[in-house]
Amino acid sequence: MKAQKLMEAVETLKGDLEGSLIATDIWSVNQGISLAGYNSQPKAVALFNKVTDMINKTLTGSNFPELGKYYILDLVDEKMVVIIPMDEYQWGILLNSQTAPLGLLLNIAIPNAISAFEEALIG
Repeated sequence: MKAQKLMEAVETLKGDLEGSLIATDIWSVNQGISLAGYNSQPKAVALFNKVTDMINKTLTGSNFPELGKYYILDLVDEKMVVIIPMDEYQWGILLNSQTAPLGLLLNIAIPNAISAFEEALIG
């Protein structure tokens, strides 16, 4: 994986969210360290790594289906967190939910982010 391609994926996300993006990081699950980001949040990377693991264990232990492509947390002050688990990596996105309509996020930004990340994996 090339760092330049990861940064291009971050830039794609920034463009799709048109100023609504507050912070984002792509990180390695094994290391819990950001590989690329914008307004990177190292503490959030480490903690969301644990949160996703806990969610996965809870779903498995509850005999629920496993996580899909992403999960979303609605926060106070018109903020939203999206976590995209991608095997050995995760992508966390903090955005202003007031200025990023859900349709834009779900139908354009997230699919484009996943495609850009997959392209970065290929090199």
